[in-house]
Amino acid sequence: MPLGQMIVIGNKKLDKKERMIIQRSLMVCTVQIFHQRKLLKSIGEKKEYFFEEILNNKYNQNALQRYMNVFDFNPNVPNRILTLKVYPESKKEEVLQYLISAYPNIDIFLKDNYIIMIFSEEKILGIEEFSKNIYSDIQNKFKHAKIYISLGRVAKNLKDLAKSYQDACHICDFIQLTYPTGSRVTYFEELEPVIMLLKGGNQEEMVDFCQNTIGKLVEYDRFNQGNLVITLKSYLDFNGNLQQTADDLHLSIAGLRYRLEKIESFCQVDLKTGAGRFKYQLAIGVYFALQIINENFSFESWKAL
Repeated sequence: MPLGQMIVIGNKKLDKKERMIIQRSLMVCTVQIFHQRKLLKSIGEKKEYFFEEILNNKYNQNALQRYMNVFDFNPNVPNRILTLKVYPESKKEEVLQYLISAYPNIDIFLKDNYIIMIFSEEKILGIEEFSKNIYSDIQNKFKHAKIYISLGRVAKNLKDLAKSYQDACHICDFIQLTYPTGSRVTYFEELEPVIMLLKGGNQEEMVDFCQNTIGKLVEYDRFNQGNLVITLKSYLDFNGNLQQTADDLHLSIAGLRYRLEKIESFCQVDLKTGAGRFKYQLAIGVYFALQIINENFSFESWKAL
């Protein structure tokens, strides 16, 4: 993989001495870039290791102080974790290098399948808006990639930082499942009710509720490679606006109406009523959240749960 290019602009052909000077300059630049990349990789690995120690509660105060100085990280102020997934994954490293270059004052590194960013509310005001700007920057730079960005809860201490990370990962996976047709950015506050409901409620009853509400849609999609559940979710997200839903799903209005008629015939529900929309929006939210929270959750294991 090339490290870069050197372009020489002039009005006449280079002589032997000038070519030699350029070759030597190119060698110096190559060595410098190579060492800089190795340094960035080393720092990234240290960040990932430090973050892993925090998540596993294995850090000690001496190590914490040392890493705080290296990364300019202060656990005593509100922090938030942003996770980012890239599809196709082959673009992940490229997106990571772009973010490191574009946002040098933010701790950015890889962990598992995610690009991680740690935001401090001490340094960045309006983190949610700032996240949207990052989302727009990446979309403009990588037009053919799908980007999923999520922001975890506000962490006022190291214990909460681990929770913020878990939130962000769950939400990131959630929006990748629920918005397969395009990129999205969302926050803990937007999905907090569903997440809290699942963590605190009886999951067997939740599964029964989902099965009784959208079970026929799920089964139809499963056996026909359909998209009725995603169609219903998008329709509800846009409050029944046909044009916005059609644009989101890349459908014609006629194609969308056909799907909605099929959904209503399967579920025997009037989606024009507030009660009907709320019930199905909750069922869809719970259904997708169950797939994230329960790693082994699948269509086959539905009744077994």
